[in-house]
Amino acid sequence: MKLDRKTQVLLVDSQASKLMEPLEELLGLTYPEAAYAVAGTRDPEEALALFRTKRIDLAILELDISVCGDYESRQLAEQIKGCLPEIQEEHIGYKLLRHIKREYPQTRAIILASYGMCGDKIEDERANALSKGADGFILKPFAMKELVEEVGQNLAFHYNR
Repeated sequence: MKLDRKTQVLLVDSQASKLMEPLEELLGLTYPEAAYAVAGTRDPEEALALFRTKRIDLAILELDISVCGDYESRQLAEQIKGCLPEIQEEHIGYKLLRHIKREYPQTRAIILASYGMCGDKIEDERANALSKGADGFILKPFAMKELVEEVGQNLAFHYNR
């Protein structure tokens, strides 16, 4: 099936700037029947602004956006804490997920969680993510192929309903 518009993927992750281009390229090579546009940010407020201006088909959300170091990073950390204060969740990824599923229910969402955060409770965290509305769950670090396959499965479901 050839789509009339580019499939919009939004990556909200501390490594978004490094992952966007390879993800878009690999999606195009793996699923040539569709065109993809991958946008990315590590700033949840910027992500929310993108949702207001674009029709996002799939959001890839880091469970905990890690920030450290310089002044700009510390400012972002404070901004993340204040993002979506009406949603009571410990992790920014779950706050964004709940907001997206409430405001943009047609959007699919994948949660990215770090091994260090999950420890030996990986399956518990996966179940938690899925119960909160996530359509997929990937453990970091991951092979790009794993992410591309998860995106492909979610978008196939999205377009075949």
